[in-house]
Amino acid sequence: MIRVLYSFLFVIAVFCTMVTLYAQPKQAETYRPIEIALTSPKTYPHPHKDVLVTCTFMHTSGKSIRIYGFWNGNVNSTSSAGSTTADYRVRFAPVLEGEWTYRTTCSDTTNAGLHGITGTIAARAYTGTNHLYAKGFPKVASNGRYLTYADGDPFFYLGDTAWEITWRSTLDEVKKLMANRKERGFTALHFEPMTEALFPEGVTNRQGLTYFLNRDFSMINPRYFDYVDSIVQIANDNGLVAVIVPVWASGRTEANYNSNWFPYYFLSNEQCLLMARYIAARYAGYNVIWIVGADAPYDTPARKSFWSQFAETLHTADGRQHLATCHPAGYTGSYDYFDGTTKWLDFNMYQAAHLINVPSNWVFAERAYNLMPSKPVINGEALYEDINPNFWSANRDPSLHAQAIDVRWASYQSILSGTMVGITYGADGIWQWNSATMPSDALSPRFNVDSAMNFPGAVQMGILKRIMQRYKWYELVPRQDLLRSNHSDDQRVAVAQSRETLMAYLPKGVGSVSVTTGELGSNIMYRWHNPATGDSTALAPATQPLVANSPNANQDWVLVVSNKFTSAVQQPPPLVSALIVFPSPSSDGFVNVSYQAPPDRTVELSVYSLIGERLLTVKESDVVGTFTSRLDMRMYGTGTYLYQVRAGGAELKTGLFQIIR
Repeated sequence: MIRVLYSFLFVIAVFCTMVTLYAQPKQAETYRPIEIALTSPKTYPHPHKDVLVTCTFMHTSGKSIRIYGFWNGNVNSTSSAGSTTADYRVRFAPVLEGEWTYRTTCSDTTNAGLHGITGTIAARAYTGTNHLYAKGFPKVASNGRYLTYADGDPFFYLGDTAWEITWRSTLDEVKKLMANRKERGFTALHFEPMTEALFPEGVTNRQGLTYFLNRDFSMINPRYFDYVDSIVQIANDNGLVAVIVPVWASGRTEANYNSNWFPYYFLSNEQCLLMARYIAARYAGYNVIWIVGADAPYDTPARKSFWSQFAETLHTADGRQHLATCHPAGYTGSYDYFDGTTKWLDFNMYQAAHLINVPSNWVFAERAYNLMPSKPVINGEALYEDINPNFWSANRDPSLHAQAIDVRWASYQSILSGTMVGITYGADGIWQWNSATMPSDALSPRFNVDSAMNFPGAVQMGILKRIMQRYKWYELVPRQDLLRSNHSDDQRVAVAQSRETLMAYLPKGVGSVSVTTGELGSNIMYRWHNPATGDSTALAPATQPLVANSPNANQDWVLVVSNKFTSAVQQPPPLVSALIVFPSPSSDGFVNVSYQAPPDRTVELSVYSLIGERLLTVKESDVVGTFTSRLDMRMYGTGTYLYQVRAGGAELKTGLFQIIR
């Protein structure tokens, strides 16, 4: 009897321990995804359509977020009974620290594994150094002109474009690109989970997994998305928002089907909506932005209605936590199809397309900026570096490729004309993921990903971002009316101003500019920034109006006039000056760096890869006057390299050169 009593007490103790353990809250950090796994004893013939799982998260403050769950595959039991269960997941990121409770609901209320599951999450504030996790999901600023993090700090959207990374890349290649983009200062990465280029033959990624199961276009393969999970996670861990196109609109969707492009096959509207629901649920807990549609017009009532339904599906499935925009056809903007009252469209996007020095970069920016009610706008697909303009034309010039200066022109023209969200960069070789292990023939890229990620324009986008952040780009307002000098379209000077700062971009060939500065007051000064190197000139007093001559008309410059510069005292002359690098690009591996230095100085010249690895250092003692250091780079491959010249231990000059072999 006593033995039975002890056994009973032991069972009760074990049960109480299990209940206690089960009741322990899940631990989480704000703005980092936590996953809730649900096991369904039932399986369904079509798990994407046959059952709907939702989960409501409630904070002690009263804030409530409702997110969809998603099917993550079926699991075959290893027991002798051989039963099969279905795996469902819910992904959530706490937006507030403190206690959250959750409860699931299922359209099949008899499913005890999916319906009525409850739990608690204890969320603490993230304390690491990743700004995405520290500051939260991007949102629209209160004035409707730019984006902020959830904590209210301005968010500069510097996007890179890697449309086909999901199915053409390897994990090592992804990690390398993300680390590179973090180093350059990028804050967003554009991609699509499935390329429509191979539909319907079948999209298969480098792991050999197909996007669809059994060629059923409504049966999404969860295992394919395991790799997409890795891409999103690596992007977020490197401080990049994952900007996802769930379904590429043009050509092969029912709403935008074009039989001249892709005969016979398309995704039905129902299949597209299932993909929207699935993808939004799967990445609801990550730092993402949605791009609705892509590269297509939305110019009929049916198209507008469908893509609005698609966007609402995304917002409903992700708990309305993430922003959405719309990728339009070339030379159009989302605002050409959806007006400012469209609630799901959080910010506008236009596609200036891939021509050099075309007015669409600033014309579409000005148009969007002046629309009411106001919404932020970005040039979502501008000129890609090294792309062949008119690439769609059979008569294109095969020797013509967009250079870094052309990309700078498009970027500064866009931002200073109204795209206060930021800018999206692209590099030929990356957007279609032309890798050494999987070459691409799309538009015949000259470089693979490893080389293209080191294009000088990518470095200079980081310089652009630093300039914009330094002078509070989000307070600037387009002010072409302040420009007093006349310039042609291809040499247009873009001007914007805030209460503190006037900024103007002068293209190559424009040696001087005249601007009205009276609104800044009388105690103002100006300086020039070199957008290619990041160098700036000494401060100088500004007159009203200001007539300013650029340091060198053979390149582009950024003029900054401000009433916040504290002193007009000239900066001391540099210890090293007159740097000349030749040849660049070098085809034989030798590069010469010439410079001038005062007497009795030891000059140190170092060369780095663009991810910060020091490759070589040359020291020259007792340098007087002009001196040339000859660098032997033959052991290094094609790419862009950073050089740094120091005199007396102080960092003085930096720049870039290219090796093409």
